[in-house]
Amino acid sequence: MQDIRTRILPLPRSGQFFSQIVAMIRLARQRRALAALDDHQLRDIGLTPEDARQEAERLFWDVPNHWRG
Repeated sequence: MQDIRTRILPLPRSGQFFSQIVAMIRLARQRRALAALDDHQLRDIGLTPEDARQEAERLFWDVPNHWRG
């Protein structure tokens, strides 16, 4: 008999879980780096300070939609 928890919320395999954690840590680092850019650097990459602030304030588990597959 299958455990009810695995039918409702299947647990990822350990390799997938580790990969997801690593990806979220990298995303958090990228967002911190984005927050540290000055206005000139943001213009170079086509962002406004407001765009950068909004992205940097997102939580690490708030990932892009294409990651949710």
